[in-house]
Amino acid sequence: MRGSFRERAIRHTLFGGAFSRRFIFFFLAAVIIAVSFWGIWQIFLSLHQAEAQATIELYGWAWANVPQALEEGAGWISFNCANQGVCSSTPYAVRIQTSNGRMYGYGWSEHFGWLSFNDGTVSGSDDLNNCPSFPPSTCIAEYNSVNGQLSGWARFVTSSADFEGWVHLRGSNYGVEYNQVSGELMGWAWGDVVAGWISFNCLNEGTCVASDYNVSTNPRPSGIDLVVSQDPMANAPLVENTSVTFTATTTNIGLTAATSTFNNRFQIDLNSVSFATSDVMLTPHPTLSGIGAGQSSAVTSAAWTAVLGTHTLRFCADQPFPAVPEASETNNCRDWVFAVTFGIPTVDIKANGSDSPPSLPDNSTATLSWVTANNPDTCTGSSVEDPGWNGSKATSSGSEVRGPLAGPLTYLYTITCSNIAGFASDTVAVAIGAPAPPAAPSNPSPAHNATNVSVYTDLDWDNAAGATNYDVYFGTSPTPPFAGNTTMSFWLLPALNYSTLYRWQIVSKNAGGDTFGPVWQFTTEPPSAPTCTIDAVPQLILLGQETMISWNCFSPGGVDSTTLNGSPPPPASSSVSQWGNQSFTPLTSTLYTVIGCNTSGCGSDSILVGAYRPKIKEVLPKF
Repeated sequence: MRGSFRERAIRHTLFGGAFSRRFIFFFLAAVIIAVSFWGIWQIFLSLHQAEAQATIELYGWAWANVPQALEEGAGWISFNCANQGVCSSTPYAVRIQTSNGRMYGYGWSEHFGWLSFNDGTVSGSDDLNNCPSFPPSTCIAEYNSVNGQLSGWARFVTSSADFEGWVHLRGSNYGVEYNQVSGELMGWAWGDVVAGWISFNCLNEGTCVASDYNVSTNPRPSGIDLVVSQDPMANAPLVENTSVTFTATTTNIGLTAATSTFNNRFQIDLNSVSFATSDVMLTPHPTLSGIGAGQSSAVTSAAWTAVLGTHTLRFCADQPFPAVPEASETNNCRDWVFAVTFGIPTVDIKANGSDSPPSLPDNSTATLSWVTANNPDTCTGSSVEDPGWNGSKATSSGSEVRGPLAGPLTYLYTITCSNIAGFASDTVAVAIGAPAPPAAPSNPSPAHNATNVSVYTDLDWDNAAGATNYDVYFGTSPTPPFAGNTTMSFWLLPALNYSTLYRWQIVSKNAGGDTFGPVWQFTTEPPSAPTCTIDAVPQLILLGQETMISWNCFSPGGVDSTTLNGSPPPPASSSVSQWGNQSFTPLTSTLYTVIGCNTSGCGSDSILVGAYRPKIKEVLPKF
């Protein structure tokens, strides 16, 4: 349908006719321009508001320890377009808002591309969303003005499948910090296994001489600017009376090379920036024949004899006679406060008040005394001959009584004292003479010429005065052989032979000599007469039957002979073994007797074997 007249009139009024079409065109154009202007204004306003807030702008370079396979120089990360002089074409920088410490902006790496610190709250897009951290609110990069620490995350936004681009500014054992005094950032960030450790200052690696770099709030001047970027260092232990030289590094942070030769000054305990007569100036002044832009060079001072106490070393580049025109003449010096400790300690030890070895009799005591100097931290005693001296000792002075000391022996006592400067030792000797020889042994048991001594006896004697041990001689010969040595006044013997003469001798011993006792002797008891037993099985037999006779004769001293006889025979008295058995068929009841003899006598035993003739009824068969 074409619609009502009213509808056609409205359409014609709004859209019909040349005038209406031009009106619509200009109207829409005006709307588009207004909206665009409003958007641009809002963007400008937001940027202006962000920049209007107080910010800290970072300059300089960081270094990523990328794998060696990457091209040379791939590890450099620029934090400001001014580093490369490209701000007119490619403006970029990393900034810190001082109001809340929030970081934003971009750094640039030739290898990894743009390094973003933007979380979307200040400017730019949110490049830190979904960082590997929990909770998500920590996906920011920020600076804590209280402790100077940087924390959170940045990200290389041109990351790849094998590298998500995350850079962690602080971990449990690493992090980046801002030094408000020097304006430099220090420390490390972690760029995962691809970018590795990222250093924000050459001081982290001690490479400033070969490669001077840092990230700081100080833009490099266009001219020459000589600074001292790190503390000097001593080339020897800082201890009293030690000859020490110092090394310091001069850096040209400017963009122009210094080509003139210039002096560098070392002062100790200065009173003012300018040299005063009370200062210690280390001369001659070391010189440098120029230094390149962004380069560093080290110089070494003349020697100084260290004085105990706290001192200030001031090192100044291009002084005391300035020869290099610089962008700034107020940043050439750096002060370093250091302490000189006590020198190597000394210690003196004496025995009984003398350094000469005292000669003392056996079993004497010696008093050891010692004094020290230069404040040792520890003192330790040592002695091989007297281990009781070993261990910690007083560090200022002390004394200790050692003994009684046995001779003949020279005892060496050493004490060693140490502190940070080193150590010193001193030794004293104590000579102990030999003791008197011991007394002779006495009161033997068994007694001399004793008889009938048990074969299970032991040797015993009284302790000999002064004896520390004894040699024992024992045997049957007139000169008994050596049996052994003992520290006790007795000697255990094995079972001895009966009726045997034994001889023995004891020698008392100590470090002073040996004292021989007399040769003692004793005779053991004779053996006891044998004891014999006899048995018959069966003991009652019929005539014509056999009986088994068993016997045994025994004596601890042995059995010399054994006989067996029957009454009436057989057997007649016949020699048999000490024990045994034998079958007999006696013709009548017979008494069998066994007799065993040795030097102490004889012993015997008998048994009667009954033999009888059977009755007829006992042998006739039964029907």
